[in-house]
Amino acid sequence: MITKRIVNKIGLECEVLIRNNKDELVIPNDYGLAHDDFPILGEVRSLPYETVQDTVFEFWKDYYAYNLHTKYNKLFLDIQDGWDVISPEYYSKILKKMGNKEISQAKNIYKTDILKLTDAIVEDGKIKGHKISCGLHIHFSSYINIQYKVDVPHYYSNGNNLFVKGDTNSFMEEENLYSLLTPNVIKSIIKGIDTDILSKYNINENLKYRYPGFYELKSYGFEYRSLPFNRLVFDNLVSIVEYCFDKLNKLSKLLV
Repeated sequence: MITKRIVNKIGLECEVLIRNNKDELVIPNDYGLAHDDFPILGEVRSLPYETVQDTVFEFWKDYYAYNLHTKYNKLFLDIQDGWDVISPEYYSKILKKMGNKEISQAKNIYKTDILKLTDAIVEDGKIKGHKISCGLHIHFSSYINIQYKVDVPHYYSNGNNLFVKGDTNSFMEEENLYSLLTPNVIKSIIKGIDTDILSKYNINENLKYRYPGFYELKSYGFEYRSLPFNRLVFDNLVSIVEYCFDKLNKLSKLLV
């Protein structure tokens, strides 16, 4: 017997700012806290799940565990605005901590080149500061999964160097056949989020990582990267994830 089904999963990952009791931004790794490749940003990452409730619940669980770790270090998470400005000196310090790490070069469905954008604040020809922003990254996967029964006969010795066939043992096996996230499906999901979600929650500060259309291809599917992460997004997380699952489920069913 063979059972075939569509498996759609969504996982969440957010970036956060962390401050001390003087309201100063701190570098998470200095306190043993998980962080983004851009190390001034803390990072909370949750596993992907097949339902809205599991995706949101597990993310909240990981978020609050991170928050407790932060409080233990007498720090606090700042998700109110989702962005800030740091001095050129602090920005230089962060780049030195990155060493040879490369800043992720996300793709963009509208051909926006992130390398041609800047978060630098320039006045009278001099850099006065750098904007930094936090994102909510949404990970999508969709594939065909099959389950099938495998019958394995059991043989035993009868004592005369002969093997006799006994009972047959049955095992359930499964495998993932192929992804349903074609280029057109990925583009449709991104356009939908840009139009219906990002337009509600984006920050009007020309933050280069928050432009519409940014994503990264992954081995399991893709990651949408344009959404900010701030208090407003956190408070509306359920409706955002509901929208993403609805979009993913509808599009994947069209391909089967």
